[in-house]
Amino acid sequence: MGGWGFGASGIPKRFWVGLSVVLVALSIFLLGEAYTGYGVMVLILALAAAVNLLP
Repeated sequence: MGGWGFGASGIPKRFWVGLSVVLVALSIFLLGEAYTGYGVMVLILALAAAVNLLP
């Protein structure tokens, strides 16, 4: 089995929490520095990572 065989369910939930927190913090920083496009894109990535926390 090659590639991404184990899927997102094979990664611990604490990883997704940490990734989401880091991405939200980065998004807030970027939005505060007036990098609107990058800030919104990173926020979207944070939400995508947070989806993996749903039951």
